[in-house]
Amino acid sequence: MVKRFTPADRMAPYERAAQAVLDAIRRGVDPWRPSWSAAVNINVPFVPVNALTGRQYRGVNRIVLSFAAFDDGDDVKICMAGGDPRFCTFNQATGRGWRIKKGAKGFPVFFYKRRESTLAIDDPGEVDEARLAADRGDDSFVIEGEEVFRKRSIPILKTYTVFHASQIDGIPAIEDVIVPALGWASVEAAEQIAAASGVPVIHGSTQAAYVPALDKALMPAKHSFSSAADYYTTLIHELGHATGHPSRLARMFGMPGTTDYAREELRAEMASFMLCGEIGLNGKIEDHASYIDHYLKLLENDPRELFRASKDAQEIADWLYERAFGQRLDLVFDYGVRTDDNERVMIDVADIDGYQLALL
Repeated sequence: MVKRFTPADRMAPYERAAQAVLDAIRRGVDPWRPSWSAAVNINVPFVPVNALTGRQYRGVNRIVLSFAAFDDGDDVKICMAGGDPRFCTFNQATGRGWRIKKGAKGFPVFFYKRRESTLAIDDPGEVDEARLAADRGDDSFVIEGEEVFRKRSIPILKTYTVFHASQIDGIPAIEDVIVPALGWASVEAAEQIAAASGVPVIHGSTQAAYVPALDKALMPAKHSFSSAADYYTTLIHELGHATGHPSRLARMFGMPGTTDYAREELRAEMASFMLCGEIGLNGKIEDHASYIDHYLKLLENDPRELFRASKDAQEIADWLYERAFGQRLDLVFDYGVRTDDNERVMIDVADIDGYQLALL
């Protein structure tokens, strides 16, 4: 018997992902601020990776796993705060002779799997056009006697469960794994990203902002920030907004106080979080506490907002990174263990139509 998916079934994965982020925010975790010490990972990309393939988790999976936490009986602890970014599935772990610790609860990673189906065409004119197209070799139609069907490919959101290295017995200690240094300091990398973006940066403003009409990023003086990391994290946030300019990724910006504005802030903060984790910056963006309520409302009202925002944020981060370093963010880093078939469980979310967006 074919299982029929109800609307509730289809929404469940979105709700599960959004709930992970909502729970973290309600626990008091500062959204989009790295939870690990800067001393843990100097000059090394500190983002969630698969322990066997070495591939980075991208999009919504990077966000969800960065927030992944477990209750050790005394407190709720964020997995990556201990300095180990590795995750893997149950089958990957057992295949290497490792064991998942008793009582360990895994974390979801999400991907789209396309389901093929057909839709009957009833309009006589469309039926005739479809038959002619099929005769010309168009394979997007199925002809069965008098009936004509159009092929459809429907993206279905699926989940895997992964476990953090701290939940796995037998996995090599992170100290024993050779992790490649990237060859640049975090501040130097941030400077290179800013220069390659082509966005003019004007200092002396009373607050950080991106002005679309001028295509300029406004920043307070560097000495007004508590650390270099805070300065560059904030700058990368504003450069994230700047990617929405028509000459770049061409997003629409909304007005302050609107839902669209909150969406754009969510995108830019996610993008800054992703990119700063990549280059080892452990800074925070000042004066953004007021947006927390907006994030909560967005995700509570529609869990799919997390997927839309993280997809756009990944695109923003990729755009900035590619121009600075000539490559995408989904590099493979050898964390010491690899399967023969390079099993990949971090699959990018499918394209989802965006909204008209906002900024600052």
